[in-house]
Amino acid sequence: MIKTKLLTFLFLLSLSHFAFGQRLASYDCEVKFKINDSIEKTGTKVEKIDFLVEEEYTQSENVEVSIYYDTISKEFTFRAIFMTFGAYYYRKYKCPEIYINVIFNGTEKLIPVYFECVQSTAGRQQYDLGLIDLNHFLVPILKKEGKVRLIETPPYEIIQVKADKSIHKLRENEYEPRPKNKLVKLELQDEN
Repeated sequence: MIKTKLLTFLFLLSLSHFAFGQRLASYDCEVKFKINDSIEKTGTKVEKIDFLVEEEYTQSENVEVSIYYDTISKEFTFRAIFMTFGAYYYRKYKCPEIYINVIFNGTEKLIPVYFECVQSTAGRQQYDLGLIDLNHFLVPILKKEGKVRLIETPPYEIIQVKADKSIHKLRENEYEPRPKNKLVKLELQDEN
């Protein structure tokens, strides 16, 4: 009798934990940006732009990623929605890296967009990257030094978005590359 009561008590206790201790937590990030794909350097032509994310974000049941293009405003919107069950209050969330694959003059250039973790309860993170000028990533940049002399600096390689939403373009040796697994192309959807 005592054993039955004990087992019943333990069953009800575990049932209440699963029924009431878990809650659906969701987090989503939205990244808006425009792209200037007209290259100033003669002979350089952008043929195609693709958007990639790591495969784990497209294969998971708990994550939904998509990219939209608004033909009226000429603006791209990347969305990632994460849903989990768990009884927690704070968790570090990070928008997944977006890789902009630019094909120009028969060559490819991969431009990663890195995000820092934000301390947040479940909610929405919105980023506005403004205009991404491909000139800064595909061709060397000429800077004026003094009155006459021009210095050629290498193009930027990545865009880094800090937790405070500040945006930084970085060159080689100014950042630490993040490991990446298999990348999957996102299908561009029409926002209108």
